[in-house]
Amino acid sequence: MKNAVGAYLARYAESEIACADLISKDYRHVLVIPMFDERAEQLCALLPEAACDLLVICVVNTPTHAAGSDAHRRSAELLAQLGARRVQTASLVRYRDDVDLLVIDRVSNLLVPRRQGVGLARKIGADLALALIHRGLVHTPRIYCTDADVVLPATYFQVPLDDQAAAWCFPYEHVSTDPVLHQRGQCYELQLRYYRDGLARAGSRYAFHSIGSALCVDADSYAKVRGFPRRAAGEDFYLLNKLAKLGAISTPSCPPIRIEARYSTRVPFGTGPALADMPDEPDCVGSFHPQLFAQLASALARLAAPKFTPGNDPVGQVLEGLGAIDKLARINIQHRSDANRRRATLDWFDGLRSLQFMHRMRDAGWPNQPLLTSVREILGLAGGDVTALNCMLRNREASGAGR
Repeated sequence: MKNAVGAYLARYAESEIACADLISKDYRHVLVIPMFDERAEQLCALLPEAACDLLVICVVNTPTHAAGSDAHRRSAELLAQLGARRVQTASLVRYRDDVDLLVIDRVSNLLVPRRQGVGLARKIGADLALALIHRGLVHTPRIYCTDADVVLPATYFQVPLDDQAAAWCFPYEHVSTDPVLHQRGQCYELQLRYYRDGLARAGSRYAFHSIGSALCVDADSYAKVRGFPRRAAGEDFYLLNKLAKLGAISTPSCPPIRIEARYSTRVPFGTGPALADMPDEPDCVGSFHPQLFAQLASALARLAAPKFTPGNDPVGQVLEGLGAIDKLARINIQHRSDANRRRATLDWFDGLRSLQFMHRMRDAGWPNQPLLTSVREILGLAGGDVTALNCMLRNREASGAGR
């Protein structure tokens, strides 16, 4: 691990890794939380009472487009509430017995560039966590990541994790005391589960959730893919898309992380904007047609064949439009064995290209249909409301059904 991690820290890590010099004691675990326009009291609900021997890296930040706004002011207040010293890059704060905070200040002076947003904030924290792991100051070689709007389960840091995985996505659920927000959260979650289930049924190895607040990453794997991308949104998806080419993305068996369903404009797309745009009636929420996942399965079978032949049907035309012919020709030259060619092909036809394939196939004649209709169809049901269907897909996912 030290070679990959050392090279990454020397060449690609953010400058805040120098803040590792503030740490003079050992911890068992490290948790990274980006915080923009959040409240200090959220940490009380977030952290399990049993958490101990823990360092929490809070990357308090403001993007440049929010400079001078009320959100900027609240983020500055958050620094004070967490006990950080202003105009210092970082402050080490005792939060409670056996839990310390390392608070990074990207509010007072150096703001986060608008286009880099939460991706850069996560990268700053995760790079610093990696530096501490590399120095032996954090004993568990995993970078736990979450957000301020969650409640972690009591056993979060005790959950056994598959040592062979490149990353882990914890079970999750969206909740709210507001009935409208709760229903929208259930619809959004159902969309995510429906898409993951469809990928699994198609035989895709990219059938996993991309939820930044429910993520844990193997330290060595994190370094090999050069960390979180500096993106204003989707940084979790793009990181996992690369990690899946190194090893499995595993889902631990444990109680879910509870994510607060809330409207937000912190990111250009993602949970907050999706909830704001969600129709009030679940029957009006659209989704990919179920047949598209059968088309995806056909595409994967063609790509895995010893000799790729696109054909003149819609699947073949979409694959050709995505560049499959030229790419697979190069792969055939570069790799001699069938196993290596197949792996290289599926590395190319990854989670992003799978999504692009779905969009192009939809435009080629399989328009969206109501989400509830689609889920009932794959479950073989005549009825069921959004909450019941979401629960069924969650259970189906936990049992491994659909793969």
